[in-house]
Amino acid sequence: MGAAMSHLQSITSIAGLTSLVVSMFPGLIANNPSLFRPLLNVSWGYLFGSTIWLCFFSEIGLVRRIGAPKKKDLPENAEQAKEQLKELKSTEGDFNRRNIDFKYFFSLSTIFSSILLLSTVKLANHNMQLRISSTIVSLSCILNNMYFQNKIHSLALKKESLFKDMVDRPKDASVLVDLKKNKTDFHIHHGLSLLLLYSSFFGLTPYVFT
Repeated sequence: MGAAMSHLQSITSIAGLTSLVVSMFPGLIANNPSLFRPLLNVSWGYLFGSTIWLCFFSEIGLVRRIGAPKKKDLPENAEQAKEQLKELKSTEGDFNRRNIDFKYFFSLSTIFSSILLLSTVKLANHNMQLRISSTIVSLSCILNNMYFQNKIHSLALKKESLFKDMVDRPKDASVLVDLKKNKTDFHIHHGLSLLLLYSSFFGLTPYVFT
């Protein structure tokens, strides 16, 4: 599953980057409005619906985060690390499922955003607002697909590894330093990923009024 998912991310990222390049040269895109109109509608519908769900109603969405319990502080000793490590292990299945779901989401979003971009360029080349919006959506999806989702996952795995290190080496002060750095890196990357996600959502809204 891991190798297949990695290949899917690579293929969709390449497709996304290719569409960005092609969008700069509208003459390279076939002139077939009867094909591009339904493609634009389908791609926008998928992106808008799925992005609304992820932004507001998913496990990282605003609605669920409002009432979510506060996360625990970093452990300061081996006993606390052992307790939090046990909690991580108990939710490992959900963690892996969410990771796969997000990777599928961003891979599919990259493909559909590429279709949206090329369709917009061909059907509304004169409309700079839509061209800019579709480019923002495409870039946001590509960056999350290529980098941020994988980085966030690796930082989460590193946290678990550092918890184990704290249990095994309770007197090693460098482990706590690494945990704090890992937490900071995680929040930065997670925040940037969410920023891209919301940028994608706002990039899709001009189509509602067009």
